[in-house]
Amino acid sequence: MIYFSDKELDDFLLEDIYRGDLTTHALGLEKVPAKIEFKRKNAGVVAGISVAERLLKKLDITPQVYVNEGESVEAGAVLLSAVDSADKLQQAWKVVQLVLEWSCGVAQYTAEMIANAKAINPHAVVACTRKSIPNTRKLATNAVWLLADIFIVKA
Repeated sequence: MIYFSDKELDDFLLEDIYRGDLTTHALGLEKVPAKIEFKRKNAGVVAGISVAERLLKKLDITPQVYVNEGESVEAGAVLLSAVDSADKLQQAWKVVQLVLEWSCGVAQYTAEMIANAKAINPHAVVACTRKSIPNTRKLATNAVWLLADIFIVKA
């Protein structure tokens, strides 16, 4: 797994919530108890769990993690959840959702490429490029690296 510094996690959070969460404040939900669940929309490989968990903890939210990095899950599987005040959960929601969507998407696409290549040539190697959308390289590399461990080390 690739290490994400506290500064990088703070940068993820600050990009979205640098001014706090205006929606929660406008609705007066600051101290309302709430629960949040992050699910895998489609069946597939899970990635980004460790980053998502750390993001929640940075906001003093205690997550419940249900799956491991690299695990294949069914559509609708709960990846992680948390119970806290609505304002804290709302602050975390979009950033964590984006990290999980991006990471799971890259991991799933990579898993499919590996499976397709190995179906034709069991000794095929799939390599990762450094090209990426700005500020996503590390998340993508982390998701691909996860599959390298699964397909190379465990094969």
